[in-house]
Amino acid sequence: MTVLTRALLALWLLAGATFAQAPPAARPDIETLRKDMAQIEAQIQRDQLADSELDRLRARLEPILSTAREAIGRERPRLAEINERLARIGDKPKDGAPPESAEVAKNRAEQEAIKKEADETIRVAELLAVRAEQAQTAIADIRRRQFTREVLERADSIISPWLWTDVAIAIPSAVSDFAAFLAFRGRTTIANLDQFSLMSALALMAGLLVGYRPVRRLVLGVLDRWSGAPAAAPTRGERAFAALRGALLGVLLPLAVTVVVSLALRVIGLGADRLGGFFRTVLIAWPVLALLRGLLVGVLQPDKAAWRVAPVTQATAERLFNALWSIALIVFASKIVEAASHSIAAALPITVAAKGLAATLTAIILILALRKLEKRQDAEDQCLDAQFGPAVAPDANHALGLLLRAGGRLSGAAIIVSAVLGYVALASFLADQTLWLLTLGAVTGLLLIIIDEFLAKGLSRDGQASRRLRAATGLSPQTIQQIGILSSGLLRFLLYIAAGLLLLAPLGIDSDDLFGSLRAAIFGFQLGGVTISLSRIALSLGIFAGLLFTFGAIKGWVEDTYLPSTGLDAGLRNSIATVVGYIGYIVATVMALSYLGLSLDKIAIVAGALSVGIGFGLQSIVNNFVSGLILLWERPIKVGDLITVGADQGRVRRINVRSTEIETPDRSSLIVPNSDFILSRVKNATHSNRQSRIRIPLVVALKTDPEAARALLLDAANAHRDVLSVPSPKVELLTLTAGALEFELQCYTDIEIETVVRSDLLFDILRRMREAGITGPAPAATIEVGALKALLEAIVENRPAPKAG
Repeated sequence: MTVLTRALLALWLLAGATFAQAPPAARPDIETLRKDMAQIEAQIQRDQLADSELDRLRARLEPILSTAREAIGRERPRLAEINERLARIGDKPKDGAPPESAEVAKNRAEQEAIKKEADETIRVAELLAVRAEQAQTAIADIRRRQFTREVLERADSIISPWLWTDVAIAIPSAVSDFAAFLAFRGRTTIANLDQFSLMSALALMAGLLVGYRPVRRLVLGVLDRWSGAPAAAPTRGERAFAALRGALLGVLLPLAVTVVVSLALRVIGLGADRLGGFFRTVLIAWPVLALLRGLLVGVLQPDKAAWRVAPVTQATAERLFNALWSIALIVFASKIVEAASHSIAAALPITVAAKGLAATLTAIILILALRKLEKRQDAEDQCLDAQFGPAVAPDANHALGLLLRAGGRLSGAAIIVSAVLGYVALASFLADQTLWLLTLGAVTGLLLIIIDEFLAKGLSRDGQASRRLRAATGLSPQTIQQIGILSSGLLRFLLYIAAGLLLLAPLGIDSDDLFGSLRAAIFGFQLGGVTISLSRIALSLGIFAGLLFTFGAIKGWVEDTYLPSTGLDAGLRNSIATVVGYIGYIVATVMALSYLGLSLDKIAIVAGALSVGIGFGLQSIVNNFVSGLILLWERPIKVGDLITVGADQGRVRRINVRSTEIETPDRSSLIVPNSDFILSRVKNATHSNRQSRIRIPLVVALKTDPEAARALLLDAANAHRDVLSVPSPKVELLTLTAGALEFELQCYTDIEIETVVRSDLLFDILRRMREAGITGPAPAATIEVGALKALLEAIVENRPAPKAG
């Protein structure tokens, strides 16, 4: 507990017990925080602050910010209590009013004094919090500016002959300087080494030598046992789990060796200077390379195709493994050369050449590997097209492969162009980021597969884990399935956030900056004026696209995975998925605008200024949008309903933001604005139920037994399996004429199969009529007129007309 916290706590206890004026003990502590804050602000104004100094300044800001927020959160309820007491006491009596008692006046004065002190404490704490947040933002801006300046620093082109001339001149002296430096540090270390340090270092190395081989045999035995030939084909989840497990086990032994050797070097005094930095780089490279190789082996499995996670052929797996492993070796060799150059402060051309050459080789290997893979893929596609015809549409894996190949070619081209133009630092950064992105993508993909296989599918209705959980808890299979799906969705969301933070970490953006932008977006908090720049706009668009992609994935998971397991109807599932999509758009927009510098208060001002123009120009769009929300809330129509709008009839397939998609009987799509469903009359045949009434008229001869005809119709209806028994079929006698009886069969069925059931009933009724000998009414008598001209002449001449026929 800080000094200010203790002082404010004492202030609160004393005021609550005696209603007396608080002691001025909190003021010197606030002054101390003010002085500390002023020192931090002064140091921020300095130029060329190192990352370590910026981290220390940020660490000093955290207690100031947390203490100020604690004071605000504690004093605001206390201030509310004091205001309530003052309201109970009442205002001072006006002039001419009866005077109040001395006790009441004393209590009011005491409470007003306490209120003044609490109000001042809140204002001072709020000011400190604002200054601390401003300082955090300034530190983040400094770090991003330094990162941009370092990455975009220009040097000699990688193809410049002057660069390689300087390198050739500098290498001999650099090698001799490094050897001399090693010898000097070795002699100095031996001369200054005491007996305890020597014995400690020897004990660490002896333990390493003794335990290395047994531990190595143990790890390799575990790997061989877990990755041996399976009795049956391993599932996708088992392959992903084996790949991740093998990578982690493979890195344990190198990591342990690195830790032991680093401790030994530190004990003898070789871990604090620039040479210690070189040793640390060499030692760290070993476990990192072991982890990368383990991931490559686990994902591609060039020797064990049955355990391969990536959906690629054997030749593709081998080529990718060789290319990516070569890139990893080149990148870390460059890091080691750079660390050696830094340890002796070698000439700049050596570092530039090492970075540029490593980046260029990385790009060339990547582009050549992708080019060979594309040629092989094209040849395989042509062979398949010749045998089976052209493919209808690429699957998800094919689309992902196209995206990865396009990204790899673009990254390789950017690295080569940057190195040629002299932006060697940028080329090296892009090469490092390519390797980092592939590593992060591999780990994330393996974890996603494991989450889906062992949670979403592992807790399915028929899964073994689901049966065990049902036996232990008594939960229903549907509940266990929903628990598994929700758990997998939550883990996927957390994994996306962690991967995003790790992806942005090398770009000079840390988690504190992102969460600060989130707070600004939620509370409308803004520091300083709005800064508009191309880099900020580009990052804002990137944040918008990333969040939109994330929420799109969440919406797809909710719509395709979770909601189908809930048993909800299709209309409600569509409404929930649409609302999730709306939330994603809103959050992505607010976060992007917040990072751009437009907080909620400025957005409200701009929206108010443009409200008149929006009201006139976008009236129909807003009307349809609000109508769509009403449709999703009231649900007069839902997905799957059979509706009639005007003269058009069809089934609702999708309710979008602006319009609703209806599929007509001829399989065409009818797009109807949402406002039409609110402002006009709509017939919904499946709103309350899905029953449809079938009416079949039947006219028989007058001599037919009416009970036999009635029984015939009822037997035909009851015999059909799709005719509902409730309501039961019935037959009505509609008319009775001189030569016929007219009946009507009324029965009910599902609206989806109404046409089919009606046709089946007509066929069955016709068959039963023929078997029972029931016929229709006799045809009416007709008179045929043979010759109209002869009839007219007979009438005119008053003579007999000729006989017909």
